[in-house]
Amino acid sequence: QGFCEKVCQTFAKHANMVVPKTERGVFTIKHYAGDVKYDVTAFREKNMDSLKDSLKLLLRSSKDPLIASLLPEPEDRRGGKMITVGGTFR
Repeated sequence: QGFCEKVCQTFAKHANMVVPKTERGVFTIKHYAGDVKYDVTAFREKNMDSLKDSLKLLLRSSKDPLIASLLPEPEDRRGGKMITVGGTFR
């Protein structure tokens, strides 16, 4: 709930922000194409996208040194932790 409360407090007066009074953990942003309702329930778990090892290896094989250095070597999944997309850039 902390993230949602912070967003709602920070942008409560913004013209494109709708904060419902009866629902907790949700907010709506008015986009040009329509309103989008965001539900922060299990937000972190929903966004834990992991990169395929083949993609990591492909990027690491780049001739461009910057691209090649962006991602760590794929880990052995038997004992290692899976690295998520967001976790890669911490």
